[in-house]
Amino acid sequence: MLPDHLTQTLSNAPDATFVPAPANGVLPENFFATTNLPTYVKLNGEWTMPREPRMDGALVVDRDGALWVKEGRRVKKGELVALGSAEDGREGIYVQPSVILEEEAEDEFRFMSSLVSREKPIDYSLMARTLVEERNRGGYPIWVTGPALVHARARADMVWFIENGFVGALLAGNAVAVHDIEAAIFGTTLGMTNTGVSTPGGHGLHMRAINKVRAAGSIAEAVKQGIVTNGIMHALVTHNVPFVLTGSIRDDGPLPEVITDNTLPTPQTSYGIQKFIAEQLVADYTRKGFINGRSVRLMTVSVRPGRPNGAASGFFSGMIREPLAGVRAACPVADETQVAISSPTRTIEGLIRAAEASDAQWGPRTAVNLPSLSTTVGEMAASLGRVAGTAATDLLDRTPDPVIRRIVKSWPGRFETVRARALGLGSDASFEDVIREYVRENPDAVTLPAKA
Repeated sequence: MLPDHLTQTLSNAPDATFVPAPANGVLPENFFATTNLPTYVKLNGEWTMPREPRMDGALVVDRDGALWVKEGRRVKKGELVALGSAEDGREGIYVQPSVILEEEAEDEFRFMSSLVSREKPIDYSLMARTLVEERNRGGYPIWVTGPALVHARARADMVWFIENGFVGALLAGNAVAVHDIEAAIFGTTLGMTNTGVSTPGGHGLHMRAINKVRAAGSIAEAVKQGIVTNGIMHALVTHNVPFVLTGSIRDDGPLPEVITDNTLPTPQTSYGIQKFIAEQLVADYTRKGFINGRSVRLMTVSVRPGRPNGAASGFFSGMIREPLAGVRAACPVADETQVAISSPTRTIEGLIRAAEASDAQWGPRTAVNLPSLSTTVGEMAASLGRVAGTAATDLLDRTPDPVIRRIVKSWPGRFETVRARALGLGSDASFEDVIREYVRENPDAVTLPAKA
Protein backbone atom coordinates (compact mmCIF):
# COMPACT_ATOMS: atom_id res chain seq x y z
CA MET A 1 0.00 0.00 0.00
CA LEU A 2 0.97 3.62 -0.56
CA PRO A 3 1.94 5.81 2.38
CA ASP A 4 -1.21 7.48 3.77
CA HIS A 5 -0.26 10.99 2.66
CA LEU A 6 -0.11 9.84 -1.00
CA THR A 7 -3.32 7.82 -1.16
CA GLN A 8 -5.50 10.80 -2.15
CA THR A 9 -2.89 12.43 -4.38
CA LEU A 10 -2.46 9.33 -6.54
CA SER A 11 -6.03 8.05 -6.37
CA ASN A 12 -6.61 8.70 -10.09
CA ALA A 13 -3.33 7.22 -11.31
CA PRO A 14 -3.69 4.53 -14.00
CA ASP A 15 -2.56 0.94 -13.68
CA ALA A 16 1.01 0.41 -14.78
CA THR A 17 1.46 -0.82 -18.36
CA PHE A 18 2.97 -4.27 -18.87
CA VAL A 19 4.03 -5.89 -22.15
CA PRO A 20 5.65 -9.28 -22.90
CA ALA A 21 9.44 -9.58 -23.06
CA PRO A 22 10.41 -10.15 -26.72
CA ALA A 23 13.08 -12.80 -26.01
CA ASN A 24 14.95 -14.48 -23.19
CA GLY A 25 17.20 -11.91 -21.50
CA VAL A 26 15.83 -9.03 -23.61
CA LEU A 27 13.49 -6.41 -22.17
CA PRO A 28 10.93 -4.43 -24.19
CA GLU A 29 11.81 -0.91 -25.28
CA ASN A 30 11.01 1.74 -22.65
CA PHE A 31 11.02 -0.78 -19.80
CA PHE A 32 10.99 0.78 -16.32
CA ALA A 33 14.44 0.59 -14.73
CA THR A 34 14.22 0.10 -10.96
CA THR A 35 16.17 2.02 -8.32
CA ASN A 36 17.17 1.28 -4.73
CA LEU A 37 14.31 3.44 -3.45
CA PRO A 38 10.87 2.27 -2.24
CA THR A 39 8.78 1.63 -5.35
CA TYR A 40 4.99 1.23 -5.61
CA VAL A 41 3.20 -0.16 -8.66
CA LYS A 42 -0.53 0.09 -9.38
CA LEU A 43 -1.69 -3.36 -10.44
CA ASN A 44 -5.36 -4.25 -10.95
CA GLY A 45 -6.37 -1.04 -9.19
CA GLU A 46 -4.22 -1.63 -6.12
CA TRP A 47 -0.84 -0.17 -5.18
CA THR A 48 1.71 -2.84 -4.30
CA MET A 49 5.44 -3.14 -3.77
CA PRO A 50 7.53 -5.69 -5.70
CA ARG A 51 9.23 -8.67 -4.14
CA GLU A 52 13.03 -8.84 -4.04
CA PRO A 53 13.54 -5.12 -4.81
CA ARG A 54 16.92 -4.14 -6.20
CA MET A 55 18.55 -1.50 -8.33
CA ASP A 56 18.94 -1.87 -12.10
CA GLY A 57 16.21 -4.43 -12.59
CA ALA A 58 12.82 -4.65 -14.28
CA LEU A 59 9.33 -4.92 -12.80
CA VAL A 60 7.87 -8.29 -13.82
CA VAL A 61 4.48 -9.92 -13.13
CA ASP A 62 4.66 -13.71 -12.85
CA ARG A 63 1.98 -16.17 -13.98
CA ASP A 64 0.37 -16.03 -10.52
CA GLY A 65 0.02 -12.25 -10.70
CA ALA A 66 2.80 -11.53 -8.20
CA LEU A 67 5.08 -8.55 -8.80
CA TRP A 68 8.85 -9.03 -8.72
CA VAL A 69 12.03 -7.17 -9.56
CA LYS A 70 14.17 -9.24 -11.91
CA GLU A 71 17.54 -8.76 -13.54
CA GLY A 72 17.12 -8.29 -17.28
CA ARG A 73 19.18 -11.37 -18.09
CA ARG A 74 16.81 -13.55 -16.03
CA VAL A 75 13.61 -12.40 -17.72
CA LYS A 76 12.05 -15.04 -19.96
CA LYS A 77 10.33 -14.46 -23.28
CA GLY A 78 6.66 -13.62 -22.76
CA GLU A 79 6.96 -12.51 -19.13
CA LEU A 80 5.10 -9.25 -18.49
CA VAL A 81 7.45 -6.30 -17.97
CA ALA A 82 6.44 -2.81 -16.78
CA LEU A 83 6.97 0.14 -19.11
CA GLY A 84 7.58 3.79 -18.30
CA SER A 85 10.09 6.36 -17.17
CA ALA A 86 8.05 8.60 -14.88
CA GLU A 87 8.52 8.00 -11.18
CA ASP A 88 5.75 10.28 -9.89
CA GLY A 89 2.85 7.85 -10.30
CA ARG A 90 1.36 9.26 -13.50
CA GLU A 91 2.29 6.03 -15.33
CA GLY A 92 1.21 3.76 -12.50
CA ILE A 93 4.65 3.60 -10.86
CA TYR A 94 5.67 5.71 -7.89
CA VAL A 95 9.19 5.93 -6.48
CA GLN A 96 9.37 7.40 -2.99
CA PRO A 97 12.12 10.05 -3.01
CA SER A 98 12.15 10.97 0.68
CA VAL A 99 15.20 8.83 1.45
CA ILE A 100 17.39 10.90 -0.88
CA LEU A 101 19.78 13.01 1.15
CA GLU A 102 20.68 15.59 -1.48
CA GLU A 103 18.21 18.47 -1.31
CA GLU A 104 18.62 19.34 -4.97
CA ALA A 105 17.72 15.79 -6.03
CA GLU A 106 14.29 15.42 -4.45
CA ASP A 107 12.55 14.78 -7.76
CA GLU A 108 14.64 11.85 -8.97
CA PHE A 109 17.02 9.06 -8.10
CA ARG A 110 20.70 9.81 -8.79
CA PHE A 111 23.71 7.58 -8.90
CA MET A 112 27.39 8.62 -8.82
CA SER A 113 26.72 12.37 -8.90
CA SER A 114 30.08 13.22 -7.35
CA LEU A 115 33.07 14.34 -9.38
CA VAL A 116 35.41 11.60 -10.56
CA SER A 117 38.64 11.30 -8.65
CA ARG A 118 42.14 11.28 -10.09
CA GLU A 119 44.58 8.43 -9.63
CA LYS A 120 48.06 9.20 -8.36
CA PRO A 121 50.30 11.04 -10.85
CA ILE A 122 52.57 9.08 -13.18
CA ASP A 123 55.32 9.99 -15.65
CA TYR A 124 53.23 10.48 -18.80
CA SER A 125 56.23 11.36 -20.97
CA LEU A 126 57.82 8.00 -20.12
CA MET A 127 54.56 6.21 -20.85
CA ALA A 128 54.28 7.99 -24.21
CA ARG A 129 57.83 7.04 -25.22
CA THR A 130 57.23 3.43 -24.19
CA LEU A 131 54.03 3.21 -26.23
CA VAL A 132 55.69 4.65 -29.33
CA GLU A 133 58.66 2.31 -29.00
CA GLU A 134 56.44 -0.71 -28.48
CA ARG A 135 54.31 0.10 -31.50
CA ASN A 136 57.33 0.77 -33.74
CA ARG A 137 58.99 -2.51 -32.85
CA GLY A 138 55.78 -4.51 -33.37
CA GLY A 139 55.03 -4.93 -29.68
CA TYR A 140 51.68 -5.88 -28.19
CA PRO A 141 50.59 -3.33 -25.56
CA ILE A 142 47.77 -4.66 -23.40
CA TRP A 143 45.65 -2.01 -21.69
CA VAL A 144 43.85 -2.71 -18.41
CA THR A 145 41.16 -0.09 -17.92
CA GLY A 146 38.43 0.84 -15.47
CA PRO A 147 35.21 2.84 -15.84
CA ALA A 148 36.92 6.07 -14.73
CA LEU A 149 38.34 6.12 -18.27
CA VAL A 150 34.82 6.79 -19.51
CA HIS A 151 33.59 8.97 -16.63
CA ALA A 152 36.65 11.22 -16.93
CA ARG A 153 35.61 12.03 -20.52
CA ALA A 154 38.63 10.23 -21.97
CA ARG A 155 36.71 8.12 -24.50
CA ALA A 156 37.92 10.11 -27.49
CA ASP A 157 41.52 9.84 -26.28
CA MET A 158 41.25 6.06 -25.92
CA VAL A 159 39.74 5.83 -29.39
CA TRP A 160 42.74 7.76 -30.74
CA PHE A 161 45.14 5.26 -29.16
CA ILE A 162 43.20 2.37 -30.70
CA GLU A 163 43.01 3.94 -34.15
CA ASN A 164 46.71 4.72 -34.17
CA GLY A 165 47.92 1.25 -33.28
CA PHE A 166 48.86 1.74 -29.64
CA VAL A 167 46.43 -0.90 -28.32
CA GLY A 168 47.17 -4.58 -28.90
CA ALA A 169 44.37 -5.77 -26.65
CA LEU A 170 42.10 -4.39 -23.96
CA LEU A 171 41.23 -6.00 -20.63
CA ALA A 172 38.36 -4.33 -18.81
CA GLY A 173 35.39 -4.86 -16.60
CA ASN A 174 31.84 -5.08 -17.85
CA ALA A 175 31.31 -1.50 -16.64
CA VAL A 176 33.80 0.00 -19.10
CA ALA A 177 31.89 -1.40 -22.07
CA VAL A 178 28.48 -0.62 -20.57
CA HIS A 179 29.25 3.02 -19.83
CA ASP A 180 31.05 3.53 -23.14
CA ILE A 181 28.10 2.10 -25.07
CA GLU A 182 25.66 4.21 -23.02
CA ALA A 183 27.69 7.26 -24.06
CA ALA A 184 27.60 6.16 -27.70
CA ILE A 185 23.83 5.68 -27.73
CA PHE A 186 22.53 8.29 -25.27
CA GLY A 187 25.42 10.73 -24.78
CA THR A 188 25.59 10.04 -21.03
CA THR A 189 27.51 7.84 -18.59
CA LEU A 190 25.35 6.54 -15.75
CA GLY A 191 22.89 9.26 -16.63
CA MET A 192 25.41 12.12 -16.44
CA THR A 193 26.13 14.40 -19.40
CA ASN A 194 29.65 15.32 -20.48
CA THR A 195 29.36 18.42 -18.30
CA GLY A 196 28.67 16.33 -15.20
CA VAL A 197 24.95 17.13 -15.00
CA SER A 198 22.48 14.35 -14.13
CA THR A 199 19.62 13.86 -16.58
CA PRO A 200 16.05 13.02 -15.53
CA GLY A 201 15.61 9.26 -15.59
CA GLY A 202 19.28 8.94 -16.49
CA HIS A 203 19.99 6.26 -13.91
CA GLY A 204 18.35 3.71 -16.23
CA LEU A 205 20.12 4.64 -19.44
CA HIS A 206 22.99 2.19 -18.95
CA MET A 207 20.42 -0.59 -18.55
CA ARG A 208 18.71 0.50 -21.76
CA ALA A 209 22.09 0.43 -23.51
CA ILE A 210 22.69 -3.12 -22.27
CA ASN A 211 19.23 -4.14 -23.45
CA LYS A 212 19.90 -2.86 -26.97
CA VAL A 213 23.15 -4.82 -27.18
CA ARG A 214 21.51 -7.97 -25.82
CA ALA A 215 18.76 -7.60 -28.43
CA ALA A 216 21.42 -7.26 -31.15
CA GLY A 217 23.22 -10.35 -29.82
CA SER A 218 26.71 -8.99 -29.21
CA ILE A 219 28.76 -5.81 -29.15
CA ALA A 220 30.14 -6.56 -32.62
CA GLU A 221 26.63 -7.07 -33.98
CA ALA A 222 25.47 -3.79 -32.36
CA VAL A 223 28.30 -2.03 -34.19
CA LYS A 224 27.40 -3.76 -37.45
CA GLN A 225 23.73 -2.76 -37.09
CA GLY A 226 24.60 0.88 -36.45
CA ILE A 227 23.38 0.84 -32.84
CA VAL A 228 26.86 1.70 -31.51
CA THR A 229 28.49 4.23 -33.85
CA ASN A 230 31.34 5.69 -31.82
CA GLY A 231 33.50 5.23 -28.74
CA ILE A 232 35.91 2.68 -27.35
CA MET A 233 34.02 -0.54 -28.10
CA HIS A 234 33.19 0.69 -31.61
CA ALA A 235 36.87 1.37 -32.28
CA LEU A 236 37.94 -2.01 -30.89
CA VAL A 237 35.46 -3.84 -33.11
CA THR A 238 36.13 -1.87 -36.31
CA HIS A 239 39.92 -2.17 -35.88
CA ASN A 240 39.79 -5.88 -34.94
CA VAL A 241 41.46 -5.28 -31.58
CA PRO A 242 40.67 -8.16 -29.19
CA PHE A 243 39.13 -7.38 -25.82
CA VAL A 244 38.17 -9.33 -22.71
CA LEU A 245 35.38 -8.11 -20.42
CA THR A 246 35.23 -9.50 -16.90
CA GLY A 247 32.71 -9.01 -14.16
CA SER A 248 31.00 -10.28 -11.05
CA ILE A 249 27.52 -11.36 -10.02
CA ARG A 250 26.76 -7.69 -9.33
CA ASP A 251 27.33 -6.62 -12.92
CA ASP A 252 24.45 -4.97 -14.73
CA GLY A 253 23.36 -7.05 -17.70
CA PRO A 254 25.97 -8.26 -18.34
CA LEU A 255 26.74 -7.57 -21.96
CA PRO A 256 26.68 -10.65 -24.18
CA GLU A 257 29.88 -11.63 -25.86
CA VAL A 258 31.28 -14.12 -28.27
CA ILE A 259 33.53 -17.17 -28.36
CA THR A 260 37.01 -16.45 -29.73
CA ASP A 261 39.84 -18.63 -31.01
CA ASN A 262 41.41 -18.37 -27.55
CA THR A 263 38.30 -19.27 -25.55
CA LEU A 264 38.97 -22.42 -23.55
CA PRO A 265 36.30 -24.99 -24.46
CA THR A 266 34.19 -26.41 -21.63
CA PRO A 267 32.66 -29.55 -23.19
CA GLN A 268 29.38 -30.77 -21.72
CA THR A 269 29.35 -34.20 -23.40
CA SER A 270 31.77 -37.11 -23.83
CA TYR A 271 31.86 -36.36 -27.56
CA GLY A 272 32.93 -32.78 -26.88
CA ILE A 273 35.58 -33.84 -24.36
CA GLN A 274 37.03 -36.35 -26.82
CA LYS A 275 37.30 -33.70 -29.52
CA PHE A 276 38.99 -31.29 -27.11
CA ILE A 277 41.51 -33.97 -26.09
CA ALA A 278 42.33 -34.57 -29.74
CA GLU A 279 42.75 -30.84 -30.32
CA GLN A 280 45.24 -30.57 -27.46
CA LEU A 281 47.17 -33.67 -28.57
CA VAL A 282 47.55 -32.26 -32.07
CA ALA A 283 48.92 -29.00 -30.63
CA ASP A 284 51.29 -30.79 -28.24
CA TYR A 285 52.61 -33.28 -30.81
CA THR A 286 53.18 -30.38 -33.22
CA ARG A 287 55.07 -28.49 -30.53
CA LYS A 288 57.31 -31.53 -29.99
CA GLY A 289 57.90 -31.96 -33.70
CA PHE A 290 56.24 -35.37 -33.95
CA ILE A 291 53.76 -34.08 -36.55
CA ASN A 292 52.84 -30.84 -38.30
CA GLY A 293 49.19 -30.68 -37.33
CA ARG A 294 46.46 -28.08 -37.30
CA SER A 295 43.02 -28.09 -35.73
CA VAL A 296 39.94 -26.25 -36.89
CA ARG A 297 36.66 -25.98 -35.02
CA LEU A 298 33.81 -26.66 -37.39
CA MET A 299 30.49 -24.94 -36.97
CA THR A 300 27.17 -26.77 -37.28
CA VAL A 301 27.17 -27.84 -40.93
CA SER A 302 23.85 -27.34 -42.69
CA VAL A 303 22.40 -28.34 -45.05
CA ARG A 304 24.11 -31.76 -45.12
CA PRO A 305 23.04 -34.00 -48.02
CA GLY A 306 22.19 -37.64 -47.46
CA ARG A 307 20.10 -39.46 -44.91
CA PRO A 308 19.21 -38.42 -41.32
CA ASN A 309 21.58 -39.41 -38.51
CA GLY A 310 21.23 -39.70 -34.76
CA ALA A 311 23.41 -36.74 -33.82
CA ALA A 312 21.86 -34.07 -31.58
CA SER A 313 22.63 -31.51 -34.31
CA GLY A 314 21.10 -33.65 -37.06
CA PHE A 315 17.83 -31.75 -37.10
CA PHE A 316 19.60 -28.55 -38.23
CA SER A 317 19.97 -30.23 -41.63
CA GLY A 318 16.95 -32.50 -41.40
CA MET A 319 14.48 -29.64 -40.86
CA ILE A 320 15.48 -28.31 -44.28
CA ARG A 321 16.51 -31.40 -46.25
CA GLU A 322 13.50 -33.59 -45.48
CA PRO A 323 10.74 -31.00 -46.19
CA LEU A 324 12.41 -30.14 -49.51
CA ALA A 325 12.02 -33.85 -50.34
CA GLY A 326 8.36 -33.80 -49.25
CA VAL A 327 9.06 -35.66 -46.00
CA ARG A 328 8.07 -34.59 -42.46
CA ALA A 329 10.96 -33.55 -40.18
CA ALA A 330 11.47 -32.77 -36.51
CA CYS A 331 12.30 -29.30 -35.24
CA PRO A 332 12.60 -30.04 -31.50
CA VAL A 333 13.82 -26.67 -30.15
CA ALA A 334 12.36 -23.18 -29.78
CA ASP A 335 12.51 -20.61 -32.57
CA GLU A 336 14.79 -18.31 -30.57
CA THR A 337 17.50 -21.00 -30.30
CA GLN A 338 20.73 -19.53 -31.64
CA VAL A 339 23.10 -21.55 -33.81
CA ALA A 340 26.37 -20.92 -35.64
CA ILE A 341 25.91 -22.39 -39.14
CA SER A 342 28.31 -23.14 -41.97
CA SER A 343 27.34 -24.60 -45.35
CA PRO A 344 29.22 -27.65 -46.65
CA THR A 345 30.93 -25.43 -49.23
CA ARG A 346 32.24 -22.91 -46.67
CA THR A 347 33.32 -25.77 -44.38
CA ILE A 348 35.30 -27.52 -47.14
CA GLU A 349 36.93 -24.22 -48.07
CA GLY A 350 38.06 -23.86 -44.46
CA LEU A 351 39.58 -27.33 -44.32
CA ILE A 352 41.48 -26.81 -47.57
CA ARG A 353 42.78 -23.40 -46.50
CA ALA A 354 43.93 -24.84 -43.14
CA ALA A 355 45.97 -27.45 -45.00
CA GLU A 356 47.47 -25.03 -47.53
CA ALA A 357 48.31 -22.03 -45.29
CA SER A 358 51.96 -21.40 -44.44
CA ASP A 359 53.12 -21.55 -40.82
CA ALA A 360 53.40 -17.75 -40.79
CA GLN A 361 49.84 -17.39 -42.07
CA TRP A 362 48.47 -19.99 -39.65
CA GLY A 363 49.99 -18.44 -36.53
CA PRO A 364 49.77 -20.12 -33.10
CA ARG A 365 49.26 -23.86 -32.65
CA THR A 366 45.84 -23.34 -31.07
CA ALA A 367 42.70 -24.29 -32.99
CA VAL A 368 41.01 -21.88 -35.36
CA ASN A 369 37.26 -21.25 -35.38
CA LEU A 370 35.95 -21.46 -38.93
CA PRO A 371 33.62 -18.59 -39.90
CA SER A 372 29.94 -19.04 -39.20
CA LEU A 373 26.58 -17.49 -39.91
CA SER A 374 24.89 -16.72 -36.57
CA THR A 375 21.19 -17.32 -36.95
CA THR A 376 18.19 -18.80 -35.13
CA VAL A 377 16.01 -21.83 -35.70
CA GLY A 378 13.10 -19.48 -36.38
CA GLU A 379 15.04 -17.71 -39.13
CA MET A 380 16.06 -21.09 -40.60
CA ALA A 381 12.40 -22.09 -40.82
CA ALA A 382 11.48 -18.70 -42.29
CA SER A 383 14.23 -19.10 -44.92
CA LEU A 384 12.81 -22.52 -45.83
CA GLY A 385 9.45 -20.84 -46.34
CA ARG A 386 10.95 -18.17 -48.59
CA VAL A 387 12.56 -20.85 -50.75
CA ALA A 388 9.83 -23.52 -50.88
CA GLY A 389 6.74 -21.94 -49.33
CA THR A 390 4.29 -23.30 -46.77
CA ALA A 391 4.30 -26.68 -48.52
CA ALA A 392 7.73 -27.13 -46.91
CA THR A 393 7.25 -25.42 -43.54
CA ASP A 394 3.98 -27.31 -42.93
CA LEU A 395 6.06 -30.48 -42.83
CA LEU A 396 7.95 -29.34 -39.71
CA ASP A 397 7.02 -31.16 -36.51
CA ARG A 398 7.52 -28.63 -33.70
CA THR A 399 7.19 -31.10 -30.81
CA PRO A 400 9.81 -30.10 -28.17
CA ASP A 401 12.50 -32.57 -27.17
CA PRO A 402 13.91 -31.56 -23.76
CA VAL A 403 17.02 -33.73 -24.19
CA ILE A 404 17.96 -32.19 -27.55
CA ARG A 405 17.05 -28.73 -26.25
CA ARG A 406 19.37 -29.11 -23.24
CA ILE A 407 22.29 -30.24 -25.41
CA VAL A 408 21.85 -27.58 -28.09
CA LYS A 409 21.35 -24.82 -25.51
CA SER A 410 24.87 -25.49 -24.20
CA TRP A 411 26.42 -24.66 -27.58
CA PRO A 412 27.57 -21.08 -28.25
CA GLY A 413 25.70 -19.32 -31.02
CA ARG A 414 28.29 -16.66 -31.92
CA PHE A 415 31.97 -16.90 -32.69
CA GLU A 416 34.75 -14.43 -33.37
CA THR A 417 36.83 -15.70 -36.29
CA VAL A 418 39.64 -13.18 -36.64
CA ARG A 419 42.29 -15.75 -37.58
CA ALA A 420 40.07 -17.50 -40.12
CA ARG A 421 39.14 -14.23 -41.76
CA ALA A 422 42.81 -13.26 -41.90
CA LEU A 423 43.27 -16.45 -43.93
CA GLY A 424 40.71 -15.14 -46.43
CA LEU A 425 37.79 -17.25 -45.19
CA GLY A 426 34.26 -15.94 -44.82
CA SER A 427 30.81 -17.03 -43.70
CA ASP A 428 27.67 -17.61 -45.72
CA ALA A 429 25.77 -14.40 -46.48
CA SER A 430 22.39 -15.74 -45.35
CA PHE A 431 20.72 -19.04 -44.55
CA GLU A 432 18.41 -18.58 -47.51
CA ASP A 433 21.53 -18.62 -49.70
CA VAL A 434 22.62 -21.85 -47.97
CA ILE A 435 19.28 -23.52 -48.80
CA ARG A 436 19.36 -22.37 -52.42
CA GLU A 437 22.89 -23.74 -52.77
CA TYR A 438 21.68 -27.10 -51.46
CA VAL A 439 18.80 -27.08 -53.98
CA ARG A 440 21.19 -26.34 -56.87
CA GLU A 441 23.72 -29.00 -55.85
CA ASN A 442 21.23 -31.74 -54.94
CA PRO A 443 18.43 -31.57 -57.55
CA ASP A 444 17.62 -35.28 -57.27
CA ALA A 445 16.95 -34.92 -53.52
CA VAL A 446 14.47 -32.04 -53.90
CA THR A 447 10.84 -32.66 -54.89
CA LEU A 448 9.22 -29.38 -53.88
CA PRO A 449 9.59 -26.51 -56.38
CA ALA A 450 11.81 -23.67 -55.22
CA LYS A 451 10.68 -20.07 -55.58
CA ALA A 452 12.78 -17.72 -57.66
